Amino acid sequence: MIESEVYSTAHYMATCGDAPASSLSFGFRSVGVRIYNSCGPRLFYALRTGAATTKSDFLACASAQVFEVNALGVSLKTTSTADAAGQPYVGVSAWASA
Repeated sequence: MIESEVYSTAHYMATCGDAPASSLSFGFRSVGVRIYNSCGPRLFYALRTGAATTKSDFLACASAQVFEVNALGVSLKTTSTADAAGQPYVGVSAWASA
């Protein structure tokens, strides 16, 4: 029997600009993570380290990336205010199977 874990969210980030990074916990150790940036010029991310900063790796606007990575969560930071409420919108999915 194959068992699997899945995490997926369309996430309105509570922070932007100079505010601290947002952290999302998957609740399990992933084997893959997909991040989608719909929120402006750059979405900075950290998968296995601490909080994302503007010196972290980033995704360009309207792009997605799949990572084969063993992670418990992801930290995200953007300098964008992409919607009227000032809350950038991103997508994150993670999965694992045994």
